[in-house]
Amino acid sequence: MPPNLLPVILGAILTLAGTLIVQILAVPPIQARTRQRERWEDDVIELRAILEESLPNAIERFRHNLYVELNSKALLDIDNLNSQQLQLARQMQDKDREAAREAEETLRQLITRVELRLNRIDHHRPTAPYWNPLRSLERRLRLNYFDVTALRYEAALDISNYDDWSARWKPLNDTGQQLHREIEKLSRSMKPPDPQRLKRVEQKAAATFNKYVTKVTRRKELKKREDSETEPQTDPPQAGS
Repeated sequence: MPPNLLPVILGAILTLAGTLIVQILAVPPIQARTRQRERWEDDVIELRAILEESLPNAIERFRHNLYVELNSKALLDIDNLNSQQLQLARQMQDKDREAAREAEETLRQLITRVELRLNRIDHHRPTAPYWNPLRSLERRLRLNYFDVTALRYEAALDISNYDDWSARWKPLNDTGQQLHREIEKLSRSMKPPDPQRLKRVEQKAAATFNKYVTKVTRRKELKKREDSETEPQTDPPQAGS
């Protein structure tokens, strides 16, 4: 073997070994993180779509269908119905009850999907304080859902006033909107929240607020001092006057 060929062979071997090491040790973790990040983005996009359109529509559908069910149920309490009218009212009630049950199940499934998507997206940097408000809103959303499903069994419920009926659904709608606003903020950056970055942002916001309060306080003190200096002095009364 020519002596000048040995360095070339050794260089090729070292290059091949380096390439293999990179392929074995570096590429798989990078690919795994990329796939994980893509799944995270897909979950955030789906969660935003649920909260933006599917959930409000499901709430409105359940609210309407349950109202119709309770109205058809109230028809059975009318005393002067003949047998034919009573049979027709029962058929209407069965149909309306089934529609309300379907709407309720659709809403329940959507709320479960919201919970599952939150479980998946908070696996990225789970120590970030960003997740605590989202988790609190998700629990409140489920509690509000239980409140409206219990309306079916509320004996003292008066459905004759539609404004009062709609007000009973306001907490559920408001919580869904708040949760949507929080996810909308997260989807703008499409990056899992960094605890250190969030901490720096919170510290900067607190410092800015404190600076503003100090500035306003100083202005008030200066204005008060100027007013006291410009206030006209009254001469004391002369003796014997």
